[in-house]
Amino acid sequence: MNWPGRFAVAAVVLALAALAIPVLVSPGWQYHYDITAADNHYADLSEESAVEYDALSAAERGLFQQLLETNGTVTLDEVPEGDHLNTGSDETALTAVDYGGRLLAVESYGDRENFTTRYWGPPVLFVLATLAAVLGTVSLGVGKLRGRLSRR
Repeated sequence: MNWPGRFAVAAVVLALAALAIPVLVSPGWQYHYDITAADNHYADLSEESAVEYDALSAAERGLFQQLLETNGTVTLDEVPEGDHLNTGSDETALTAVDYGGRLLAVESYGDRENFTTRYWGPPVLFVLATLAAVLGTVSLGVGKLRGRLSRR
């Protein structure tokens, strides 16, 4: 296969890959929750801003109990129903919970899986496909010009 044909195939493959990425790569979110004692590290948390444990929804209380049992980070695929311990962005949300007189801080944040691949992959691949198409066109033009010059 000649060079223009190779570049044309590369351009088509790159363009198809750019179109396929949003379909094939999951846009899923993961939600991370962590619990710690609300001490001096969280100066902006106070007992006045704390949410009573009983005010949490059933799903939030279940998550809170799971956090207490694991004493670490819990990762979920969906946000628990309720208004207190949910987050819908990449930024960390901090909630103080009054649990029987103990003030505990729950940090939560969302993590978009495959964000870079899903949102930056197609533009990069389209640029590469355009570059391959331009190189194919240039090599075709050079080939034709070389053919005309060799006939003279």
